[in-house]
Amino acid sequence: MTESETPYALTIERRDGYLYARVTALQIDAEAFATLLGDLADECRRCDCDKILLYRKVPSMPGVASTFEIVTRMLQLLPGLMVAIVNPYRSNSELLTFAAETAQSRGYDMRVFNDERAAKKWLGIA
Repeated sequence: MTESETPYALTIERRDGYLYARVTALQIDAEAFATLLGDLADECRRCDCDKILLYRKVPSMPGVASTFEIVTRMLQLLPGLMVAIVNPYRSNSELLTFAAETAQSRGYDMRVFNDERAAKKWLGIA
């Protein structure tokens, strides 16, 4: 997938004590999210960070099977990190909670929040 074919916009910033990532798209499938996760993993290795705040400005979610696939991929690409996902869309809450609980059941430190302030507090960077 070339950059011009990427169905999302991703901004990654190194901030004091964590990596801030903002993804914006109308929708994102498991393949595109795997590409996004690879970009995050590369940046985490470059800056040796162990905390990510991912602001997910995507109003839709893939199905349960794709969400499970994304979580599995996240566990492989971003092991040992604290990941706070900010979700401003109430309609995504159920599947993102499923994703977080699936990750947590495998020992991964991931939580979903409705606002950045709560996410930063959980990450210990507020």
